[in-house]
Amino acid sequence: MKRILWLIFFSQVVFAQHSGYVNYDYRVTDAVEDYTTKSVLNFNHKGSLFQTFRNDKHDDTPSKRSIGENGETNIRIYKDSENKPAYFIDKKNNLLITKVRKFEQLYLLTEQIPVIKWDLKQEYKEVSGLNCQKAIGSFRGRNYIAWFTDDIPVNLGPWKLNGLPGLILEAEDNQGIFSYRATKIKLDEDEAIKIDIPDIRDAVTLKKFITEIIPEKREERDSKFQAKLDRSIVIESVTVDRSGEKEKEYEWETDN
Repeated sequence: MKRILWLIFFSQVVFAQHSGYVNYDYRVTDAVEDYTTKSVLNFNHKGSLFQTFRNDKHDDTPSKRSIGENGETNIRIYKDSENKPAYFIDKKNNLLITKVRKFEQLYLLTEQIPVIKWDLKQEYKEVSGLNCQKAIGSFRGRNYIAWFTDDIPVNLGPWKLNGLPGLILEAEDNQGIFSYRATKIKLDEDEAIKIDIPDIRDAVTLKKFITEIIPEKREERDSKFQAKLDRSIVIESVTVDRSGEKEKEYEWETDN
């Protein structure tokens, strides 16, 4: 009876707030490496910010938080995560914005919020004390098993995974290479967490970054390296292997 009353109260609070953060353990396991680090999803009703941190140096509150003049919570990224991508969801403009450092330069990349076709299963389990339902979906070359809770009716999750009728607390690709598991959930009053969506006036689309900028930068790098070598040694271009990356393929590639 107490649990039922608690869940009713919890659900009412969540519907009123839609603001908080989730800490995840993020694990990468493949033939080359096996490590676990921290990541965090901050969200409010306008959008979200997802970050991953290096190594296991931090306690279970990775983001530095301070209270602003108007009572909002401001979030500051740890220094050791500045070279890690940050993912912003801007619900108003239906955009996913990625801040990433590549080729010694900071880029802002834009794309529409990914639409993942999820297949909901009648399987349930608890994650971090909350009842979760299983869902299976495919995204950019990988199949994912996700567990979401409709006790927190927020259609967000770790990284770019989204679109379920509740917050994703656990997700893993079916090869077991990339996995996320919630370790701490904190809900705040609506608007308590402030998320500064980046100014995208200088942003480029993800497609342009993948199809134009990366090849150009690699060609520049290879040309500079070639200039330092003996003329008898020639660098040949090779096809980029994405088999070990989370995004193995993109929509514009598979559509063609």
